[in-house]
Amino acid sequence: MFNWFKKKKTETPAKPAPPAPVAPKPVGLPMTDTETRVVTLVSTAIAAGDYPASSFRVKRITKTKERVGLPMTFAEKERVIAIASAILAGDQPATKFTVKSVTKLS
Repeated sequence: MFNWFKKKKTETPAKPAPPAPVAPKPVGLPMTDTETRVVTLVSTAIAAGDYPASSFRVKRITKTKERVGLPMTFAEKERVIAIASAILAGDQPATKFTVKSVTKLS
């Protein structure tokens, strides 16, 4: 008479197999070991700033785009940035500009 108080035993369904591990998709473009070392060195030097006794761990470096244009020396880039900023500033020397990229065309 009081059988409805008892829990009914149900068959436990078989657990589904865990999904196969998926290899992470590479983000960005492939980098050589030399490029990775140079980027790591420069980024840690910039991050250290005035704290040479500090330590940093770089977790990931991603190359976002290929170089466009011809290779330029640092001095060439500096001259181009100075000239372009002077032309853009014109009569307003208090203005500020951010140069995002400099590309040398043939």
